[in-house]
Amino acid sequence: MTGLLNEVCANVNFKNALLTNLSLALAFLFALQVILASCEGLVVGLFKAPYDTKMSPPSDEKFPQDIFPGNVDNIKLNKSHNTSLFGTVSGEQMRGKYTNGAELAIIKLEDPEQAKIKLDSIYEELTGHKQKLSITNYSWIKAADKRFFYFGWTNHSWLFLVKAKDEQTAEKVILATGYAKKMIKNN
Repeated sequence: MTGLLNEVCANVNFKNALLTNLSLALAFLFALQVILASCEGLVVGLFKAPYDTKMSPPSDEKFPQDIFPGNVDNIKLNKSHNTSLFGTVSGEQMRGKYTNGAELAIIKLEDPEQAKIKLDSIYEELTGHKQKLSITNYSWIKAADKRFFYFGWTNHSWLFLVKAKDEQTAEKVILATGYAKKMIKNN
């Protein structure tokens, strides 16, 4: 009988130790989640976008053609059409090519998640040096290959995409949209 009692006590001690370890593990995971959630500002600071895209989005009554810049730094819009720079997109869209060769696409999607998903899929298509960052309702991508510089961002359910021969040309288009501004560098 003593052997059985010792075995039962050993099982109880094992179960208590297991429960204690599981409780500690869950407490650690919860604490880690709280820390990560509070560090969003730090992460954004470490991987800072070159442009501030956290601006008020265009109103829901607007369409891409309503906010499309017809002139960028005195460079005129050469042609425009309703096809996307990157594959098929469901939603209102407009794409234009400026006389300096830069291209801009503005797409109005159903919701912020659709915009983020589309931007992520475009990011996967790009080659060369790439960066991206996503936070609630705002995401951006930046890429450069041997031929082009790309920058794209979401603003709630709106998606903006720029393709240009270099970063300086792209910046003129990005700023002309009125939905991005240059970040101030802190030294």
